[in-house]
Amino acid sequence: WAKPKLPNKKADGRGLSRWDLLLIDDWGFTTLTLAESQDLFEIVDDRYQARGLAIASQVPIDQWHALFPDPTLAEAILDRLIHGAHRMVIQGNRCARSCQVPRNGIQRT
Repeated sequence: WAKPKLPNKKADGRGLSRWDLLLIDDWGFTTLTLAESQDLFEIVDDRYQARGLAIASQVPIDQWHALFPDPTLAEAILDRLIHGAHRMVIQGNRCARSCQVPRNGIQRT
């Protein structure tokens, strides 16, 4: 599993703040380093109550603290993420492969 590099906020002066909605997908597959946690805090804090942030994860929220090396930083990030959040819990089988419509029109079995 390769972690993507976060874009340099100073590269264009606006960084991720130019997007109305930022989606973090597959959240929680790996733990974060202290530097990654600090970067995430900056992103979440910049967007807090100003822009949209959506997180998709298979990790239950009550296990998110364990992803961070610093409990204080974890609490600061999670407070901002959870405050005012709309939470959707989707249960059932994954559909990623079995529900795909093939391009050539042939359904795999």
